[in-house]
Amino acid sequence: MVIRVEHVDVAVCRSVAGELKNRLSRIPGLTAIGDSLRHGPLQLSVRAVEPECSEFGLTESDVAMSVRAAMEGVVAANLRNPHHQEELPIRVVLDQAWRKDLNDLMAIEIRTPTGASPLVQELVAPYYEQHYASMHHNNGRPSIVVSAEIQGKPVDASGRPIDVGYVHRELRDELAELESRHLGLKVVFGGGYAQRQATFGQLQLAGVLAAGLIYLVLVGQFRSYMQPFLILLTLLFSLIGVVAGLLAHDYAFSVVSAVALVGLFGVAVNDAILLISFLNDEPRGGPDRLQPVLAACRVRFRPILATTITTVAGLLPMAIGLRGYSPLWSPFAACFCYGLSAATLLTLAMVPCFYMIFEDVGRIPSWLWRSLRASDSSPTAPIAVNEES
Repeated sequence: MVIRVEHVDVAVCRSVAGELKNRLSRIPGLTAIGDSLRHGPLQLSVRAVEPECSEFGLTESDVAMSVRAAMEGVVAANLRNPHHQEELPIRVVLDQAWRKDLNDLMAIEIRTPTGASPLVQELVAPYYEQHYASMHHNNGRPSIVVSAEIQGKPVDASGRPIDVGYVHRELRDELAELESRHLGLKVVFGGGYAQRQATFGQLQLAGVLAAGLIYLVLVGQFRSYMQPFLILLTLLFSLIGVVAGLLAHDYAFSVVSAVALVGLFGVAVNDAILLISFLNDEPRGGPDRLQPVLAACRVRFRPILATTITTVAGLLPMAIGLRGYSPLWSPFAACFCYGLSAATLLTLAMVPCFYMIFEDVGRIPSWLWRSLRASDSSPTAPIAVNEES
């Protein structure tokens, strides 16, 4: 698990990274908490002070150039090498002994436009600055990567499993507060979490497209716009079973589970298609509307149940980990087993009921039309008029 902290100011990155590491250390099960920042040696820097520099007619750049000349030297001339036709610089620099001791450096005199020769210590304030052996950059901005590892299968005080998603939920409010406190700060969860979120987004789109394509195919098959909606209800039935199966086995909803759910969409509708197709073929219009529905359920019950049992029987050992738990395939099989079982049972129980409801709803327009025609065609009663003589 990695968290990337980005800001134009390295000090802000260090501060936020430190706060994140302290917060991660309070979450149980997280180990090897660290960051990508590698400290280098301390560097001695000097800063020009005012108004001392102005009193001697010096600017900050004048003082900086004088100190740099004392430490690194200045090129006084160039010597041409007659054999290689190249110029060799002649650099004038202080003796090594003077550059080793800070006190000796501070005792150097600087010539000024006023003719005075103040010491370096009168014009600058020395300080030590931490430099880094390596610094990551993202889009040209300094960034620090905070990393941690999840050891085993930890749980919190409430018994909830601790994973990358749990850590993200725990830090969500704090990350928003940090970004509002530091203008321009960007904190991004990277690594497997970012890839998983991107995959979930793609699978959501795939699920919507799958449901839409199934609906279009069913509209062409049944020549109806209402019955495909009835068949798509089985997708909700299968979702109930998937959630129940993951909770029963304490499996987390992962990318593999999402893939199984999308694949289950194409299988779960088969039972409803068989049932409604048989209902449409049954003769209707008799006085007892319930008998064709019961006959369809009785005839299709065994084929539907046999298909589901054989599929579940093949995947159940993998779902319960009979020969060993697989973090990849056990949740996949559990989603299929429980989702298909729930879809089958609820289809046999609920689809006939919804079928009759949809038929009644479909009769409402024709019933209203007959009522209106009957009221328009009814003869008007004559009005008796009493004539007084």
